[in-house]
Amino acid sequence: MDKISVNFENCYGINKLEHDFDFSENNGCVIYASNGTMKTSFAKTFIDISEGNVPKDRIYYREPVVFDVDKISSGTSTEIGPEEIFVIESFKDDFNFEKISRLIVRRDLKDRYDELFNEINTSKTKLIRKMANLSGLTQKIVEETFMADFNDLDCNFFDFLLSLEDEIDGDIKIPVNNIKYKIIFDKNLLNFIKDPEVFESIEEYAEKYSDIIDKSEIFEENLFTHNNATNVGNNLNKSNFFKAEHKISLKNGAIVNNKEELDSLIQKQKDLVLSDERLKELFEKIDSALEKNDDFRKFKSILSNYPTIIIPELENVEDFKKKVWISILNSEIGLYNDLIDIYVSGKSEIEDIIEEAKSEESAWKDVVDLFNKRFFVPFEIKVVNQADVILKNEVPTLEFTYNDETEQKKMDKDELLLILSNGEKRALYLLNIIYELEARKLDGNPVLIIADDIADSFDYQNKYAIVEYLSDVLKEDFFKLIILTHNFDFYRTVGSRLDIHRKNCFMVLKNHEEIKIVDGQYLNSAFGFWKRQLEGKDANDCKRIIIASIPFVRNLIEYIDGKREPDYLLLTDLLHLKEHSGNIQLSELQRVYSDVWNTIFVLDNDDDKTVFDFIFDEAEVIITEETTGINLENKIALSIAIRLIAEDYMIYKITDETKIAEIRSNQTRRLFNLFKEEYGDHSTVPILEKVNLMTPENIHLNSFMYEPILDMDDKNLKDLYQDVKEINDARDST
Repeated sequence: MDKISVNFENCYGINKLEHDFDFSENNGCVIYASNGTMKTSFAKTFIDISEGNVPKDRIYYREPVVFDVDKISSGTSTEIGPEEIFVIESFKDDFNFEKISRLIVRRDLKDRYDELFNEINTSKTKLIRKMANLSGLTQKIVEETFMADFNDLDCNFFDFLLSLEDEIDGDIKIPVNNIKYKIIFDKNLLNFIKDPEVFESIEEYAEKYSDIIDKSEIFEENLFTHNNATNVGNNLNKSNFFKAEHKISLKNGAIVNNKEELDSLIQKQKDLVLSDERLKELFEKIDSALEKNDDFRKFKSILSNYPTIIIPELENVEDFKKKVWISILNSEIGLYNDLIDIYVSGKSEIEDIIEEAKSEESAWKDVVDLFNKRFFVPFEIKVVNQADVILKNEVPTLEFTYNDETEQKKMDKDELLLILSNGEKRALYLLNIIYELEARKLDGNPVLIIADDIADSFDYQNKYAIVEYLSDVLKEDFFKLIILTHNFDFYRTVGSRLDIHRKNCFMVLKNHEEIKIVDGQYLNSAFGFWKRQLEGKDANDCKRIIIASIPFVRNLIEYIDGKREPDYLLLTDLLHLKEHSGNIQLSELQRVYSDVWNTIFVLDNDDDKTVFDFIFDEAEVIITEETTGINLENKIALSIAIRLIAEDYMIYKITDETKIAEIRSNQTRRLFNLFKEEYGDHSTVPILEKVNLMTPENIHLNSFMYEPILDMDDKNLKDLYQDVKEINDARDST
């Protein structure tokens, strides 16, 4: 992926966004976007694409919805695939460590295991499907039901099948095509059979049936029934036994010369069994009882056709279940043998893989070590079911050891989450992300990673640990990374520490029609940039920077000489309305900049106006401009003008001049309190309250604290300027 071309319309609040991200010289991009502009919408749109879903406008349901993302490689543009996108959300509290299984064991071992397992599983699926069909059960419950009937739920399914090998010989003693497990072992039916009266009839029937079979010339109970005899006759006939002039000698000495004689003999013996009057009477009694319940009619139909098979077996239902399953397996002996052959041939190699995997300190261990080493959290992690992850394809079970430096305690994830801070929970979530990325790293396929506020709520130690890990990610050429953040400090940190080219550092502008991703500003110190812009320049060419630098230079004086320094007080008089504020000349400000900041701007000899005139003239220009960009200097200059006009209004309206004169700090807020005390819920109070809310950070500015200004839309400041100006102009009438 040399480039990624994005074209979104009506996607989660993004009316329109078009941008090409160029990764030809750098694998990463970073975007500063204040809250509410596009970060979450951008990430959600990519989540939908990665999951094969269609994004939407969830508020106004505008159409058309456009979500085109193309990758450009060597000049060729193709649509990006869902599998080529991975979105790191800011935080998810329902995360699971599913990707660890791809890191639990060396890739070559896992691949060979998967190959063997897939062969076995494919053969197993074929057998299970047939067992389900013959039993009438669903495929989902066949295996569990089968194992439960043999009281061996803890045994490996394959090993248990292997243990039945001597009984699977093709001898189908029960016609399972017609006698369905699901019907004859219906739970309600079995409860009915336990009824003493019904069970007594079953017992007597079974006893009478045994007596008749014992007297039979050819049948033997539990060995050779009329069903077996019929099968023998059919099989001998198909194999041309009688055509070869072979004969059968029975135990009573009789000789059978052909199939017709055998069929006749078998039928006579059947008639002997089925014509017994007492047997008939008992059957009718059982049959009549079944008529009482509609749920038993299917069973009754089967019973009518196979009374001598089913009724004797009902004395011991659990044994009968086993016999039915054995007959089912015998009816599918080919599939059974195939599965056993594949399993036996692969079992030894699978066991070797498991043993080798247990001893491996593989990629998952590397990730845990990386996490424990870099991130500052009060717990350590290890996987405790490594073999089961491989053998049974289970999700890994993580064991967390909480450590408060005096004591250790093992916990599961749910217990741990109850006591972790939000930052620690995010760190744990990030571990899941690292597993995902490391698994994708092993795959080696191209991936576009969208990281949405990945460092939000982290302390500085963990924030820099994230930056360090992102640096590792960017070293892989198949990873392309777009980092979204609303934190300006993190934006600058990522840009510098990850060595992301300046042309790949962006900011977001939003209006009612579209969102634009523009070149980033203030990647280095804004004040250093302003200093260079001021040096030797005409004041008329850099008015806003001159005004915006007032609070910063004032802070420098405070840090160096303290708040009693005359120049500190002079600049304070330019940020708040004092007795002599309106008389301070621009030349005095020029001198302070030269003395404190070691820089100077140029004044025309005939243009040495007051600083206030300089500020208000420029504010009038700012509010008329259609501005683009972050415009830090515009916002600070406008905030200073707003504050001064608001103070002018309040000082004019407050009648107690003594209280005003007593104010020594927090002047705007204290003037506002005096104004409210005198005027109560005056119509201008909401406007003045906005002044207190929107301008303090802009006025009391230092090199680390100007992010709130960047987040603020300058339209809000322009509107506030107009409102404050209007109430001041009309102050005699209010």
